[in-house]
Amino acid sequence: MLSKHPLYLLALAAVLTLSAERAQAGIISFDPLVAGNGSPYLGHSEMGFNVTPTVGDWLVAQSFGNPVPSIFENGSDPAEIQIEAVGGGTFTFTAADLASNNGLSQYEFTGFLGAATVFSQTGSVTAGPPFEFFTIPNNVGVGQAIDRLSIRLTPVQTVTSVNIDNINLSSPNSAVPEPSSFAIFGVGACFAFGGSRRRKRPLI
Repeated sequence: MLSKHPLYLLALAAVLTLSAERAQAGIISFDPLVAGNGSPYLGHSEMGFNVTPTVGDWLVAQSFGNPVPSIFENGSDPAEIQIEAVGGGTFTFTAADLASNNGLSQYEFTGFLGAATVFSQTGSVTAGPPFEFFTIPNNVGVGQAIDRLSIRLTPVQTVTSVNIDNINLSSPNSAVPEPSSFAIFGVGACFAFGGSRRRKRPLI
């Protein structure tokens, strides 16, 4: 029986440890927002993250999203939100859906770890047809652990509004398995394999 071989249990525990440490994906879709279209957006918590508007006057978008709701900011001035894990911890950032309506905007993704800036990516959000989202991937810091993310949008040409939706992150405090975890798994597997080779065949 498996229960008679504690070395198997060691190997099983190592496998479970690896599974627990594997990063899980999470998307901030703004679905918890139920306020009416154009209501002030003051921030919210979702998927283990706090989203906080830090620059600009952000509003709830119930008539435009990918799908609705999303958040948007009117005007020609820069607008920014910041994201941190609830209770602290690290995470990774993969992509976000951005829209720049009736004009061109510049975006900036900035990832922080403590006081250090660990990646910064800038680019333009194409105007395209009005009210169309574009998925902007993180091309410079994907997989990089951060504890704070800033998304900043700066209208450039005749922009009537900018929107954010579907911010793709890994779950807070999850991580790629550490080398020590691989070592535990290897030791457990070797012991388990050795134990299986030492078992006696039943008498005929």
